[in-house]
Amino acid sequence: MTRLLAAGAVGVLGVALTATTAATAVADEYESHTVQADVDGDGSLDDVTLTEVSPTSQTLTFALAGGPVEVTIEGDASYPLQQPRPVDVNSDGTHEIMVAEYVGANTVTFNAWYYDPARGKIFPVANPDGSRLQVYEGGGAAARSGYNCFDYPDTGDRDLEALNARLVDSSGEVPLFDGTRIRYHVEDGVAREVQRFEYEAIPGDDPRLDTDPRSCGAIV
Repeated sequence: MTRLLAAGAVGVLGVALTATTAATAVADEYESHTVQADVDGDGSLDDVTLTEVSPTSQTLTFALAGGPVEVTIEGDASYPLQQPRPVDVNSDGTHEIMVAEYVGANTVTFNAWYYDPARGKIFPVANPDGSRLQVYEGGGAAARSGYNCFDYPDTGDRDLEALNARLVDSSGEVPLFDGTRIRYHVEDGVAREVQRFEYEAIPGDDPRLDTDPRSCGAIV
């Protein structure tokens, strides 16, 4: 009986070790990216790290002088981890961080995240109704999506723009798209629509369908 129990224990231990080894192997496959950004507005750069922690989640960590601040958000570890993008969507000299929430076959869904010093936490930039603001990039052959920033030279202000367009006619030499470009003013973590442009049957090489995420580079 003792030998049977011992054999059983060894068997259980073997299963446990196998499970642990498998979990470690999966964890070793998770990706991580670190960039530098001034997320608290103190004039110095902080390490910003995005790390996959499960097949469906990732953590965003700001390494601040007073200690790290972290938030766990959605993710999809089956796709390559996208590097977080420091942006300044309102020219206040403090970075927001664009993070890929979902990577599809043709389109990447982004959220913008910011640090609130008063509450000591990381929050998503939200719509006025409290829902998380989403911007898209990609679209493939049948759509055009992207984001950029629009600067007001006279005032030094900056707004975030999001473009979404869909193919409506591919019979000619140049495909035609219907689309919408929405301009948002972001303040205190809330993105409020300030202008909307509607496009109908415009050619695919029209500059109105262009976006450049680099235009959201930080103003420091």
